[in-house]
Amino acid sequence: MEDEPDLTFIGASLLILVVASILFIVGLSTPYFSETKQDTYRTYNGLWKHCLDRMGKNEMECEETVNNVTEAKDLLKVCKAMLIFGLLAILTSAFCVAFSLCLRCKPHERRILRICGIVTTFFAVVFILIGIVVYPDIARDVVPGNFEPYYGSSYTLCVVAISIQYQIILIKHSDDEEDTWMRNLLGISQSPLVENEPLPELYYEDEDFQSKINLENNPSSSNAYYLNMK
Repeated sequence: MEDEPDLTFIGASLLILVVASILFIVGLSTPYFSETKQDTYRTYNGLWKHCLDRMGKNEMECEETVNNVTEAKDLLKVCKAMLIFGLLAILTSAFCVAFSLCLRCKPHERRILRICGIVTTFFAVVFILIGIVVYPDIARDVVPGNFEPYYGSSYTLCVVAISIQYQIILIKHSDDEEDTWMRNLLGISQSPLVENEPLPELYYEDEDFQSKINLENNPSSSNAYYLNMK
């Protein structure tokens, strides 16, 4: 009998991925990763744009962030690469989970899609985590003078997105029926007790006693009727 798809898990995973993708795309594309506020102006810094808002004049000047980075240019490249890889991994995971809803898919194909979705989600979390960890050094390099920046809404959205994605891994880990793949992925051996597993055969000198022992281990033996008559 073919395994029925776990619609609850698949639907929850797909919803979480869609929400996380939207939040992450908004956070990644907006220039509010970090902000500074001074007496006459306010700065907004993102991965792509660095904006200067002159207070009271209702005008904002923007230029590329890389032009304002002096010592953290390599970190900026790493941060951009990790967050872009994270976005691609999120989208890949969402497609895998969505395709696993295909009713024409065979059980093993559906299982492969679900596992691919979880694995890509794991890598998305790792990539995004690296990006948000290295960004604070970039923010301090972009800010003029000795002012300490504070995190903006874009950075917060990326953190929320990675937190939401992590919930998929927790949901998957709590599914006892599908936990074997994680153990195999991590190389954790698992030796469950198999029901009705035949016991190792023991040999005795008494042939009648040996036959009775074999019968207990294998009740369907052809000698069952003969031994029961004894």
